[in-house]
Amino acid sequence: ICAGHIVDENGEKMSKSKGNIVKPREIIDQVGVDAVRLQFCITDPGNQKRFSTNMVKESVLPFLNVLYNCKKYYEQQFLNSHQKTSLPSVEDKWILSLLNSIIKKITDDLNNYKIDEAILSLMNFIANDFSRTYIKMTRDREDNKKIIGEILEKISLLLAPYAPYISEDIYQMFDKESVHLSSWPKFDLKKINKKLEGEFENVMKIIEIGLRERDKVQIGLK
Repeated sequence: ICAGHIVDENGEKMSKSKGNIVKPREIIDQVGVDAVRLQFCITDPGNQKRFSTNMVKESVLPFLNVLYNCKKYYEQQFLNSHQKTSLPSVEDKWILSLLNSIIKKITDDLNNYKIDEAILSLMNFIANDFSRTYIKMTRDREDNKKIIGEILEKISLLLAPYAPYISEDIYQMFDKESVHLSSWPKFDLKKINKKLEGEFENVMKIIEIGLRERDKVQIGLK
């Protein structure tokens, strides 16, 4: 994973004389092991890796905070509750299609040693599709416990090689066995609907354009 040279945030070689070295124990104490591991994994394994505490705080910690908030949302809303099952709505079918698509992509990427592409795809799915779109869209619903739980469980399995601690923390909500002793998730081709994914992507683009135009003319949310 760390085949390339590790340099500071400006691309300069680290040395004591320059005063730009990073002490592993200090940065781990500041941002955690998961964040350090992720920072190394989001760049091509063969390229040099710029590294600093500030870079971790800018590129990795916001993602880990989003994931942690998804976990807390599930715990507070659903963990000890019982819900009636209902037929999946269009947004349910969309997020489950994306989930299975992302499992397939990450599996293919890792089989081809594309470590950085795999984790970047997963981070984008968690932060944008799952948290900022699906959870926000269905926050007032009370019948999607099973879907959110399935997504979190599969996410923890996919993320485990990169961020072992938060993955274990999430997985323990669903299984007493360690996430690191569990099987790699399998994708279901029957649940993948590329047409639906494309339609949702177009809708999100239209909404984004509308929000941008609203901001230009300073129209409030209410």
